[in-house]
Amino acid sequence: MPTPDEWRDFVNLYFRTKSLFIQAEELSFEKDTVLQPIMEWRHALDHLMRAKTAELGNDSSQYAPDYTDKQFSKALGHCYRAYFDTADWFSMVMRDRILHALQDYSPTAITAALPTYYSEMRLRINTINDEISGLREGKDIQDEGLIDGIDHYDKLLQELKEMCIQIESGERAILAYRHNEEVLDSLTQYDTETVTAALPTYYSETRPRIDTIRDELTALSQDNAPIGDRHNALLQELTEICEQVEHAKGALKEHDRARSRSEKKKWIWTIAGGIVVGAALILFGLLKSCAATSSDNDTRPPASAQPAPPR
Repeated sequence: MPTPDEWRDFVNLYFRTKSLFIQAEELSFEKDTVLQPIMEWRHALDHLMRAKTAELGNDSSQYAPDYTDKQFSKALGHCYRAYFDTADWFSMVMRDRILHALQDYSPTAITAALPTYYSEMRLRINTINDEISGLREGKDIQDEGLIDGIDHYDKLLQELKEMCIQIESGERAILAYRHNEEVLDSLTQYDTETVTAALPTYYSETRPRIDTIRDELTALSQDNAPIGDRHNALLQELTEICEQVEHAKGALKEHDRARSRSEKKKWIWTIAGGIVVGAALILFGLLKSCAATSSDNDTRPPASAQPAPPR
């Protein structure tokens, strides 16, 4: 018969697996499930029912003395397999969420919002993946130290989950940083005169400050500094600058339109002037030609004054 300690291990393993299973189900993007753990639980229940039937049976002679213990051991083995299948699934869900959170952003934006991602977090995620692979390859249901391996697996999964939460929390900062960069890049479509008219201190004060903020964010990422007050203050200041730029977009567009209208007028007057000058030159040429023709007619002798041709 299973001892109370064996039953406690069995119950503890079942509920740990169930908790992990529910988390993976909820955190997966498609809210889907995997059937293998459910099948393992089904087999475990079948062995438990066999063991309980032997325990309650009137004719105990048809069962071997260790029948109940063997059935319980088999049920426990299926619960272990259910745990490992669920843990594998959970780790894949976490890695999918991390990849999905970062795939649309540049390394610059990621580093600005998560300074330690490339220097620490990604390296640790790769290490956890390697450790999980090692546990998966070396698992053996008959190992006596299997419960210790499960404890270690649990710690790795929780660490992976915490990093996933941190990265997904940083996604908003990454998005804000990318938006700020897009706002600042939008100024490149305007010339210096237009930008200065709408934002008088942009080139003298604002732009140098933006470069300083970027340099400080880069320095924080290189120092492997965790996200702190200084980091958040720099991002907030950059956001405020970009809000000022966005507020000036109306003035930028209006000045750009006015400048375009002025340039069009200049072109119109230039073309009109060219047409007038061209017409004047043509007219002058015609008048000059007419005057020359008239002069030739005046100097030519009359036809009656010309001598008659010899006969």
